[in-house]
Amino acid sequence: MRFPKGKSIDTRDLDSLAPAFKRGESRCGVYRLRFANGEAYCGQATNVIRRYGAHRRHYPDIVGVDFFPFSKARLNEAEQILITETEQLMPLRNVMLAGRPRGDETIEIVTAAGSTVALPWEPERAKGPAKSLADEGEEKFANLLTHPMFPTLRSILGWYIALTIPDPAATAGQLWTATCLPSTNKSDNHHRLITISCGNLETLYITADRRMHDGSFYYTVRINTSSLDNYEQFRDPESGMHRARWGASAGRYSNEHVGGFWFDPEDLDQITTGEIDFPQLDAFVDASYELNVRLMRRGSTMYSRFHNQKLADTLIAEAVIWESVLAES
Repeated sequence: MRFPKGKSIDTRDLDSLAPAFKRGESRCGVYRLRFANGEAYCGQATNVIRRYGAHRRHYPDIVGVDFFPFSKARLNEAEQILITETEQLMPLRNVMLAGRPRGDETIEIVTAAGSTVALPWEPERAKGPAKSLADEGEEKFANLLTHPMFPTLRSILGWYIALTIPDPAATAGQLWTATCLPSTNKSDNHHRLITISCGNLETLYITADRRMHDGSFYYTVRINTSSLDNYEQFRDPESGMHRARWGASAGRYSNEHVGGFWFDPEDLDQITTGEIDFPQLDAFVDASYELNVRLMRRGSTMYSRFHNQKLADTLIAEAVIWESVLAES
């Protein structure tokens, strides 16, 4: 597109552009406002005199206007060309349409939450997602996301939430909680990765314990259910031939009798997908749901201050996927 001959108007002593236009001269076209600090603003108007009056009320530091007449049908194309050419010469105030908004230097933007973020052009200078998450107060969650066991644990917990926690999105943080890397009983040789609590009772928690012979960690998923009469029905049929893949026994908290189950995470993952046959799986799931609902029906949890909503959202998203999978099976 070739630009027609335009006009450059010094507006330092003008309140209106009207004196710069002859009678019958086109006022439809694209324009560039020039400001006292060297910046520019590019735009389009079917009546540049009227548009300039609106700009003048917002920008008292306008010192000049460059105007190029165009038909209405060509305004969009002409405006983008003018922006592209102008940003090579000077900073633009209408940054949304610029190819390099606000120039070549790193800029800082204040977010709606009040924090300041830097936006460099060079990707190697940009803050990455892990640091970004940590700087927003989610360092534990960022660390959990990169844990090698997390993909397996996310799947297990999505399955668990889909089957045992009613209306999980609406009740998260109030009737049930997800805690990320809690400090419960933490030591050099033992720590927790995730705890799920319903009401005021831990109903699922995942532990890491150090092996003494080589210093590596092994992981255990512990799930509480409502109290059951017969735990032998859940016995691992291969426990006598190989290592036990899970176990079950009666348990007790200060005000609650429970069934206590433990699983190797990888074995539990295969139970959820049907690769390992877990005896009386439906009875186990029903007992888990019964305990969770009973605890939630007692009212708000005292663990809300430990709740990590980003972790909960991640697990709820996984639960949505599991709900679809389970519906098809």
